[in-house]
Amino acid sequence: EIAENIEEIYNKDNYIITIIEPVGELIKSENQKSLIVHCKYKDKNLLFMADGDIKTYDSIPDKYKNNIFVIKSGHHGAKNTINNEMINNSDLFILSTNGHFYNHPHPQTIRILEENNKKYLRTDYHNAIKLVLNNSNYRIYMYSPKTRKFIEKDY
Repeated sequence: EIAENIEEIYNKDNYIITIIEPVGELIKSENQKSLIVHCKYKDKNLLFMADGDIKTYDSIPDKYKNNIFVIKSGHHGAKNTINNEMINNSDLFILSTNGHFYNHPHPQTIRILEENNKKYLRTDYHNAIKLVLNNSNYRIYMYSPKTRKFIEKDY
């Protein structure tokens, strides 16, 4: 294992939240040092990459990278935040961005997702995104500013 500080902060009713501190020789920038959140509900794993990039992801122990249902991409979908291992280990990606500053999400990130036929959601298009897990099923909701409600989205 590479990550130095891994702390399970919640474990109740089949729901586990773990905080992972990325460390290692390749972890240098403040963005790369962002704390990663791994959530597990029954057989579904979610990984929230904060502002981390591929090097941050590589520093995470393998047991937190396998069978990921959703990855919230690091650093608003910037360049070098998604790699082939992430593509192969996840079903859905969320890009949290407003789409206006710093060219995020980066075209390279979108190209990788689309070339690999991966589903992704963007907060600049879909507003707030709510994921509801219930046993082995899930539902995705998008916030509608017009109705001021979350509306279910088929995916």
